Amino acid sequence: MLITRSGPISDRLYLLGTRQNIIYLVKGKKSMLIGGAMSWIAPELEKQIVDFNIDMKSIKYVVIQHSHFDHCGLVPYVKRKYPWINVLATEQAKKILAKEKVISYIQLVNKSMIDHYRMQQEYQRLNLVIDRIDIDRTVDDSTVIDLGDRLEVHFVETPGHSVCAVAVHIPLLKALFTPTPRPVPLTT
Repeated sequence: MLITRSGPISDRLYLLGTRQNIIYLVKGKKSMLIGGAMSWIAPELEKQIVDFNIDMKSIKYVVIQHSHFDHCGLVPYVKRKYPWINVLATEQAKKILAKEKVISYIQLVNKSMIDHYRMQQEYQRLNLVIDRIDIDRTVDDSTVIDLGDRLEVHFVETPGHSVCAVAVHIPLLKALFTPTPRPVPLTT
């Protein structure tokens, strides 16, 4: 199934962001965002938080599935606005995102999208500057995070698309979130 509109997929899983740049919300006693998107989706995310009545205080984690600009550009904004949220990524992603040159490039590409969509006012108002991306906790094949309500989140390092990639598996939801750039529909 390929879902193209934001909103609830189930009572525990939501698709957020835009068709071009998505984030998933997994809801348990604690909640998790999967994906770091690009900064230009911040206004849409803020609207979705209200429209879908999302309790941001319940969100404890955001997972960066790999260090490419379109998968982590929203993270500095999220961390500034919701400082209790812990940023998760692989050790390799942490090393990559610690490099000033990488952060400068991520800022450049995200800012070019802000300019493309003529969102300069939102950029200023929401402080969408990407000055750093700090990783609070690294994950690997042995990491399991319990969100409560029987929701366990497992991580599988999947270098290939990027050397720092990680897939997220949630057995209870029968869901696997791969670090590929776009969802690929399955065909038989």
